[in-house]
Amino acid sequence: MVVILMAIAMVCLPALFVMMMNSSQPTVQMAKQKPGAQAEPAEEPHNASSEIRGKWHGLCGKGIVKSVADFRRVVDGDPVLAAHFQGFDWASAKQGTLEDAVWTPVAFRTGDTIRMTKKRVLLPKGDGYITDGTRRVRTYCCNDYSESAPPPQVLAPPAEEKVDSAVPRRLGAEPPREIVAGPPSQFSAGSPAQMSAGPPPRVALARPPVVYPPKRSPPTPVPEPGSLILFGTGAALFGLFRWISRRKE
Repeated sequence: MVVILMAIAMVCLPALFVMMMNSSQPTVQMAKQKPGAQAEPAEEPHNASSEIRGKWHGLCGKGIVKSVADFRRVVDGDPVLAAHFQGFDWASAKQGTLEDAVWTPVAFRTGDTIRMTKKRVLLPKGDGYITDGTRRVRTYCCNDYSESAPPPQVLAPPAEEKVDSAVPRRLGAEPPREIVAGPPSQFSAGSPAQMSAGPPPRVALARPPVVYPPKRSPPTPVPEPGSLILFGTGAALFGLFRWISRRKE
């Protein structure tokens, strides 16, 4: 009986453990998800249209603001805009248009969240705005940006070639040739011959003389000692024979 109960326990306990693990997973997933949470936007407006793939991201309706009064009425009727534009100086608010195109980060809206673009957006020339001296609000979409926006980007002209010389020359021009001073003119200063056109005569540079090594004379043959002995012996024998022949006569 005990063996049977142990076998049943060994079979049931693993099954019970697996069931408990499966039932606990949904609870963990539900705990991670907060009710009403909103995912971070993957994109942001990159131009003055305030749209991302046709979806509107303006702070208010498109083109509904025509004056300062319209803008204040829209802000007062939207709690999100009222919190965002808290501290806006309505007494100093005035309307205007951009004289030049401006690159600047602008605000955009996703649901009830208002953020600033990480990259600068090009606002075109003539874009309408309302400003209090610190913040500018586009009348097109109510997206605001800083009053101290950077000036429009202007391409700088290409830098000219720098030449370390008192006389400037154009790119690709042949450099001036070096002129070798010649002997003093034989004419007096200011004479017509001296003032005539034409390059001065070039002076031929003297080349150093070429020194060749001295020629070596062929070596004088010197007789060997053996040859001298043979020559002396032969001369002595010849003289001896002459002397003997003279005495016989």
